[in-house]
Amino acid sequence: PLCCDTTIKQILDQGSPRISGERLPQGTITSEFIKLVDSQPDALAVSDMNGSFTYKKLDERARGLAKELKSLGVVPGDRVAIFIPRGRDWPVAMLAILYTCASFVPIDMNSAKERNNLILEDADVRCVIVCDKQSSSLISKTIGRLYLDEVDLDLNVPRSDFPVGDKSDV
Repeated sequence: PLCCDTTIKQILDQGSPRISGERLPQGTITSEFIKLVDSQPDALAVSDMNGSFTYKKLDERARGLAKELKSLGVVPGDRVAIFIPRGRDWPVAMLAILYTCASFVPIDMNSAKERNNLILEDADVRCVIVCDKQSSSLISKTIGRLYLDEVDLDLNVPRSDFPVGDKSDV
């Protein structure tokens, strides 16, 4: 064996081993993210060649997108695909999906259309977040789409519209 029973028990009791010895956070992805938003709202959260978002702006845009997803009928337990280039809008999409208590399915924009469509069909996604209509042509026409270039993500959606609990987005 690679390690003894005592070591295995320690790992299971403490969570994933960490160099610093810290325990892993006990909340959900969104609850831990909200702690960052509240503790350092103006700190840089994400950037790419098109600009950057603070934690506050990232949260606001994610809530705006979550509202759009909800208006398309996304409900807890649904699966929503992300078919956008890697960049500052990617975490916006991921958080928005988690705020609706749905699961995200990342789709590689560089993969063949046939492969992506098989993934979308197999995952039984409710809709796909795409950056624009041009990239939308790379996926099946039977799946609903939300075009990032056509939605206003700066809607100032209140937190109460998407409450973050300890287990709702696990």
